[in-house]
Amino acid sequence: VLRDLFSGHRLTHAVSVQMMIQSAGPILAPLIGAYVYALAGWRTNFFLMAAFGALCVAVIALGLPETLDPAHRRPAHPAATLKIYRSLLRKRDFLLPLIAGAAAMSALFSYISCSPYVLLNAYHVTVQHFGWTFGAIAIASVVASQGNNLLVRRFSATSILSAALPVGFGMGLLLIL
Repeated sequence: VLRDLFSGHRLTHAVSVQMMIQSAGPILAPLIGAYVYALAGWRTNFFLMAAFGALCVAVIALGLPETLDPAHRRPAHPAATLKIYRSLLRKRDFLLPLIAGAAAMSALFSYISCSPYVLLNAYHVTVQHFGWTFGAIAIASVVASQGNNLLVRRFSATSILSAALPVGFGMGLLLIL
């Protein structure tokens, strides 16, 4: 949707804002989930997530119009889709952000899946305090998104990515050591 509506620096800005909004989930979900667990048990968390998911599907199905300009729409045939994917995978300016984004998401989901065990068992954080600990780390993600939002006003996305990737790689190496 963002790609349909924006381009250039406006697209980069819109993606930064989107990431900031998406960062609210990892901040709020553990906080809310810990208290729902304490008050009503773990099954209630799954019921609430299912209900929220159904609500999101309904809102998207009923309230999100097609945003792509009709002149740019293509038929939804598997062969046409594969042709588009092949052309994208040949573009260097597409692959670098794709790989960086995939690595960032891999790190995020590794953290999300491992942090409960480490924080609860190794550091003996209580279930109620886990949400606050997890949320503090997620707030750092919001701050980084806002920092990126400011940077894209002065520098190109490629310049920012070229500078940020070695820093992230170095930090990852430090964690291994």
